Amino acid sequence: MFGFFSESLKSTTNPVQTLFALNAKTFETLAQQQTELWTGMLSDGVKYVETVSVQPEIKTILSANSEYATSVRERWVSASRATFETLSSLGEQASDSVENMATEAADTAKAKTEEAKRATSASVQEMKKQAESMTEAVTQSAKQATKATTEASEKVTEATAKSVEKASEKATDSVSKAAEKATETAQSTASTAKKSASGSRRSTSTSKSTTAAKTTSSKSTR
Repeated sequence: MFGFFSESLKSTTNPVQTLFALNAKTFETLAQQQTELWTGMLSDGVKYVETVSVQPEIKTILSANSEYATSVRERWVSASRATFETLSSLGEQASDSVENMATEAADTAKAKTEEAKRATSASVQEMKKQAESMTEAVTQSAKQATKATTEASEKVTEATAKSVEKASEKATDSVSKAAEKATETAQSTASTAKKSASGSRRSTSTSKSTTAAKTTSSKSTR
């Protein structure tokens, strides 16, 4: 920004400096022309006085006056023409300088406008790229989050399935063991019952044998 203002100030002061230089050069030229004019007039005046002093005749004086007047007139005409040309040249150069200043100002403004447009376009492109990058990053993050959620869900489902499978296996084992124990208990109970029934049968048979013996003995006694 400081460089821009510095360049703008420099480009603005250049025409003014050019005009000052033209004015200084013009004044120098005019001073030189006026010096030549008055130097020439003094030289003509000295010559006139010398001529009149040497030959103080009327004819000589009139001739000297005529020559002096002609010389002064020519010098004034020449000086006036030179002054007019100098001032005209100054005006043309000043006009060209002002015109160049306006052209340069317009070109500078146009260049700065184009530069500002390019900078704005570059900024817009950069912002667009950043927005695209952010969008892509957000999309990637969303995809990664979705993938992580899916993987976590799959892991939870797998862990749940394994837990259910293990629980089922444990329940099946428990039921099988309980059934085996129940079978063993039933078999043990049946075996005990058979032994009890066999013992009862033996006791009954012994009782019957004893009773029969007693009956036979009684009959024999009688």
